[in-house]
Amino acid sequence: MDTTRSLDEKRERVLEQMRAIRSMRRGSVTEQYLKVRHKGKRKPVVRGPYWVYTRKEGGKTVGQRLSREEAEQVKKDVEAHKQFVALCKEFETLTMRLGDVEVEGGYCQIEAVPGRLSRVDDKRHAELSRIPISARNRQPRGLALPPILYELSRCGKQPTRPQSSG
Repeated sequence: MDTTRSLDEKRERVLEQMRAIRSMRRGSVTEQYLKVRHKGKRKPVVRGPYWVYTRKEGGKTVGQRLSREEAEQVKKDVEAHKQFVALCKEFETLTMRLGDVEVEGGYCQIEAVPGRLSRVDDKRHAELSRIPISARNRQPRGLALPPILYELSRCGKQPTRPQSSG
């Protein structure tokens, strides 16, 4: 099982990798070939490759032709964006695991349910296991607490802030 320290170190490494990305672009770069029919010839002649950078802007697909040199740089930027998205997902996973480790260290435990996490108190486990998951995770109307605080309040734990040294 991961400790809080190891998860924090992994998160910092992911953040450093994110900071190392200097430029990125959404979209894709493709090669385009055109068939051109010449006067007096039966078969069309293939022209290209032409490089096209395609992306979404304002809900519409926009394409831009690139030179060979520009295409190489834009390809690197598109790959950097893909790497950035993967790092964001990894950071999210690590942060969720860190939250689970911190909650497990306290009064509440995590009950594993496929596709969902439900934080329950040991004493209430038997009672809650008879209640459908959809009803168990529903907050009362008008209660405007973040989900983690709501779950902690349901199992009797008061949220605490880390002690600052100083």
